[in-house]
This record gives sequence, C-alpha cells and structure tokens, in this order.
Amino acid sequence: VVDTAGTIRRTITIPDSMGMSAPPYVDAVSRRSAYWSAPAGAIIIADLSSGRFTRAFASTTQMRPVGWTADGSLFVITDVSADSGEAPAIATHRRKRVLGRIGPGSTDFVRVATLPQDCMLNLGEIGVAIDRTGTRASCTERRFTPDVWLADKSRTLGLAKH
Repeated sequence: VVDTAGTIRRTITIPDSMGMSAPPYVDAVSRRSAYWSAPAGAIIIADLSSGRFTRAFASTTQMRPVGWTADGSLFVITDVSADSGEAPAIATHRRKRVLGRIGPGSTDFVRVATLPQDCMLNLGEIGVAIDRTGTRASCTERRFTPDVWLADKSRTLGLAKH
C-alpha cells in the first residue's frame, strides 16, 4: 500500500491459492481491492487495512472489477454467451462483453449492459467507470480513422490534385 507521496505504508502478500490473474480495481474510499483469480476460480476482495483476502464470487470465467458503489455492490466486466447472455460464459463460440453487478454478499451476477465493441479494455487501461450510486456508467471508446494528407507542389496542405 502506497500513499500519495509515494511512501510504502504496508506490504500485503497475496496467498498462492488466490493469485492475481487480472489487473486489480483499487478503491481508496473503502480501502479495498478486487481482482479475478484463476487459481481460486473467483473474484477476490482484499481489505487493504487488515490485509485479509476473501473469496467473494465464484467464477471460472475471467472477470474484471471496474467499480464499487456506496452500497457495496461490485461492478465487473466479463464475457457472456451471445446465445443466452445471462451468466458468464465458460466455453462458447459467440461471446459478448457485458457489465454486470454483484451485490454485497450475493452469489448472483446481474447483467446491466452490453458494452460497445470498441470499449477500451486492454490490460494497460480500462475505459469503464461507474459512479458511486451505481446509476451511471461510462465507456471510453477509441476509434481510429485513416486520414491521408499530401502536400502538393504549391505548399498548401490538403489532398493533392492529380
């Protein structure tokens, strides 16, 4: 645990049985972190104050926590079967990426929305945010449009005439 000045305040060791398989979501307000663990087959919640780890929600499908609400609900991104769309997909050919809610102490995954295909979800950055009430979510999309400009002989920028 590092403070805003960059000073290490505490070191917490993750048990091997709950190893981190995806980047964590850290919430400074609640002093918790959540991540998906393949060895545990679950979402793990780490209490950053006490250093305790809890197996919170069983899932063999990778889930990526993206936010907590004030009531303690955890929002996650996961793939679901495009056919049923109700529960996390384990082995299916057609998948959709969805935003889901897991209530505090719940064993239910509640689908909230299907995310746009261009929503930024690579390992380096995440483009999904949830407000503290859980009533608004945003998804950042990055779209690249090819744009070719050539300089013609008269030094004006624009499409060169041929």
